[in-house]
Amino acid sequence: MSKYLVFSCFLLAIFILVTPVQGNALAPVNVNDLESNQVSTDDFLGEGYILFEIWATWCPACVISLRDFQDNLEVLQEKRIEIVAISLDDRANTVKSFQENNNIEFIVLHDPNSSSALQWNIRAIPSVFLVAPDGEVLLKKEGYTGFENLWKEIKEVIENNPLPEEEVSADNGN
Repeated sequence: MSKYLVFSCFLLAIFILVTPVQGNALAPVNVNDLESNQVSTDDFLGEGYILFEIWATWCPACVISLRDFQDNLEVLQEKRIEIVAISLDDRANTVKSFQENNNIEFIVLHDPNSSSALQWNIRAIPSVFLVAPDGEVLLKKEGYTGFENLWKEIKEVIENNPLPEEEVSADNGN
């Protein structure tokens, strides 16, 4: 019994240490663009917020989520949120066709080895990470309950974590 308890505590500690949670930096992951060029998720950090979504074309909730993001792209961009969708599909051609057929205008990457899902300890897709310019995870959501619910949470998080330029503007009364 005690060996089981020790082992369980060990697994729990590992799980807690590798799970990107709010307030921790998102570990960089190397994935591919749709032309098979390797990129790092860190390449997208720096100016505004990044909303990473882990998804797949065979996941109905993921398809709805991506379409919702596309339909609300202008609203997201107004808040300086860039979307980077990372597909777990096996074939880049499948992902590229999906992007073209659905007129997806944001960045779509391909992760056939599921490196992002493993590194970021994802248990369900779609999974969304709202990340600050410095890489800090501001929000992690697994599963999809609709854009309206997610948008409420995102707005609250970014109001509490304004970008540096927004802080200056607020101080000047603009």
